[in-house]
Amino acid sequence: MVMGAIFMLGMAEALRVRQHVSVDIISGALSARTNAIIQVLGYLLLLPILVWLVWELSNYAYTAFQTKESSGRSAWSPVVWPLFSIWCLGFFMLALQISAELLKAISIIYGNMGRSDKT
Repeated sequence: MVMGAIFMLGMAEALRVRQHVSVDIISGALSARTNAIIQVLGYLLLLPILVWLVWELSNYAYTAFQTKESSGRSAWSPVVWPLFSIWCLGFFMLALQISAELLKAISIIYGNMGRSDKT
């Protein structure tokens, strides 16, 4: 349960520091704008799925809290709502980070709009 929580909470940070697996041979051969377009398409496909996951996991965690659901997989049989809540939080943070990455990619596509050229 602890490793699952650590993994879920680390997803957004891994995206922020660019530690997810990528194919550098392909992305290195493309321009920054083309890479940004591909990223926008991927993020736009992934974001609705993450919003749905957050919604469903929050409902699942709330139901588990109300019913005091336990794992039933050991003699300890801990309640599972804390784990489901961590999963929900992890996917929520990933959705926020994907939103930030989406804005960065859109900024690259449109030539860093809003950037000040004054030095």
